[in-house]
Amino acid sequence: MTSFEEKHILVKFLWGHSYNEVPKLQKIARYPKKTLYRWTTQLTETSDIKLGEHTGHPQLLGPEQKKYFDKIVKQDRTVTSINLIEVLNNIYSGLNIASRMVRENLTTFSYQVTVPYTVPLLKKEAILYHVSWACKYQRRR
Repeated sequence: MTSFEEKHILVKFLWGHSYNEVPKLQKIARYPKKTLYRWTTQLTETSDIKLGEHTGHPQLLGPEQKKYFDKIVKQDRTVTSINLIEVLNNIYSGLNIASRMVRENLTTFSYQVTVPYTVPLLKKEAILYHVSWACKYQRRR
């Protein structure tokens, strides 16, 4: 399987050799039409394909960091992801890990991850309203 850079170079090469139609490029490069349309508009405007900016996926942990991460969680099973981020950032200064990545690593270690609700699902007024409505429209048997 070819990498993204190889397909990027292939499309640019084919564009330079008069393959200017997306269906032809799609048959040769086997890349999604939407991407090829975007690339062809870039090629007509600037004669180059610019790579899109990446939004930044959560940072991956290395094997040493995973061992330390597992050790921290084994010591305290009720630790929050924010506390884990603080501990990992104190030890590994260059690590900028997101809370989502912490939760994903916890699931790979077979720990149960729960995200607490900050507000109750129903307020007291809503509960009373639902109960009164249910009593009012209760079926009589």
